[in-house]
Amino acid sequence: WAAGTASSFSSTGTPIRHGTATTGSSSSSSEDKAARVWREVASAIPSERTNELLDATPPPGLAGTYYVNGLASCTFPNDRLVHPFEAHGFLKAITFNPTEGTVSMNARYVETPVRKWEERFGRPLFRGAMSAVADMKSGKLSDRLANALSPTTRETANLAVRKWGDRLIATA
Repeated sequence: WAAGTASSFSSTGTPIRHGTATTGSSSSSSEDKAARVWREVASAIPSERTNELLDATPPPGLAGTYYVNGLASCTFPNDRLVHPFEAHGFLKAITFNPTEGTVSMNARYVETPVRKWEERFGRPLFRGAMSAVADMKSGKLSDRLANALSPTTRETANLAVRKWGDRLIATA
């Protein structure tokens, strides 16, 4: 969803799963470490959540809901990566309730047409400015054609969130 009412912001909650980072030798360079960290961050798969209580107490005087939008995951089931700027949006709402002394979180994917199609097929279908839908190094004609003929607008709505009346609008 690119927009919805604040009161309908809900989803199912499960723990966050992280991808497995490859481990290198103890003498690995900082570049190798950076590549391992990037692989772990890029392969993290966030989980949708509904009213999950966090182990926190709101500071005195802080009440309300903080909305933040950002990237979900840069990977697909076939291990294809997309650039973080082109990853699907993942909207979080953190609610501070000082009356009850609780902090809760809701989180869900931003449902864009691009996400719906790519989720259905389990692979990138839309290339962006920095991502391809098929392996650029394979040399296969089919991969070259897939990249050349794929739509070029990803419209992932992963940048910001704005309140418009009683609706939340995720933007790219």
